[in-house]
Amino acid sequence: MLKTGDFFGEIALLRDVPRIATVQGLDEGSVWRLERQDFRDLLGRYLDLEGQIAGVAASRMPRGHSMGGAN
Repeated sequence: MLKTGDFFGEIALLRDVPRIATVQGLDEGSVWRLERQDFRDLLGRYLDLEGQIAGVAASRMPRGHSMGGAN
């Protein structure tokens, strides 16, 4: 379950593939949409960000899958 400040859709952004996960809110909240180019711009500005996001993505991948092919 995601908490305040968590994110989703990172695998699609890192691997340049369509997002396949679905999300349902239990309470009222806000969702921000980030376009792929804006995401890339952030990665260029904050050099450690990609590694941090890739770590979260890897922890969410089913066993036997990898983040290979990112970028």
